[in-house]
Amino acid sequence: MKLRLLYIVPGFAENEQDTSCIPALQEIVTALKPKDLELKIITLHYPQKAEYKWNDIPIKSFGKGNPRGLKRLSILTLFKNRIREEVKQFQPDVIHGFWLTDAGWLAALMGKELTIPTVLTAMGQDVSPTFYTKRIRKWKTPVVAISEFQERFLRKLGVQLISTIPHGITKPTPPSTSTHYDIVSVGSLIPVKNPELALKSFYQLTKDGYDVRMAFIGDGPLKDDLIHLAKQLNITDKVDFLGHLDRTSTLQYMSQASILLHTAQFEGYGMVLAEAETLGLHIVSTPVGIAPSIATSHLFNTQEECLIQLKHCLKAPSTPAFSFPIQKTAQAYLELYISLLKS
Repeated sequence: MKLRLLYIVPGFAENEQDTSCIPALQEIVTALKPKDLELKIITLHYPQKAEYKWNDIPIKSFGKGNPRGLKRLSILTLFKNRIREEVKQFQPDVIHGFWLTDAGWLAALMGKELTIPTVLTAMGQDVSPTFYTKRIRKWKTPVVAISEFQERFLRKLGVQLISTIPHGITKPTPPSTSTHYDIVSVGSLIPVKNPELALKSFYQLTKDGYDVRMAFIGDGPLKDDLIHLAKQLNITDKVDFLGHLDRTSTLQYMSQASILLHTAQFEGYGMVLAEAETLGLHIVSTPVGIAPSIATSHLFNTQEECLIQLKHCLKAPSTPAFSFPIQKTAQAYLELYISLLKS
């Protein structure tokens, strides 16, 4: 008899071509598909309201966009009633919620109300005291961390930490591109990613006589400010802002680069770090997410340290490694589901 598994998530790919929507989830689901289980996914906010199949896996989307504050709380009752109906109809053996936000809270609530084994995965910045995490802690719903770095924040929350399972990836084999950048920065252009530090560090390299080029891959509210800063620093001929790219295109550019510069102030995991390691890039990063776990990472805390690491990496050879295979992640989750059923 197949294990019946229900995922509750905030968003999921709307079709097989939507590769940039939460790649980590897509990787996990794809790796679990051949296992002896029946999987269904409920997504709260994205895509638009629909029932469809993604690689033959049934998806039900409530399509409520991404409301904030009181409006987000106001739709929880609607979500509760609809998800309760779905759970009773599907009758899962295990419920798995991703993010300690409304998706994780609803998964925990359904597990508590209907006495179904439930586990949650904290995915990023969802590790602070909120309406959701306070109740998840009170109900003692088991939580999975995705990095040792993230563990520390979850322990401070007081939630029931059951395991640490890093996201895995499929070893990428992107087609090459003729465009070469010495340094790439990949991620949303938002304050927590601290892209200004990346740009200023790159500028200092050029000021010190290094003939280098850089690309920012990603979009966000800081993009115009960064473009303006690049003009002020007179480096517009050396830095490109490529905007949001699909995953294949992102990996193409990364595969031709020498260094991934990662300046985030917080990162629960940092999938791009695993991808960069596999592609053989030097990783110059703040000590967040899995960066401290990657043997070839060059960590920094200040701009001065960042510059030192960049100069070192521009002169040193790099070696690809594959520390986070998706098969290992899928097997760890499968064993966790079985252990939940046994307990």
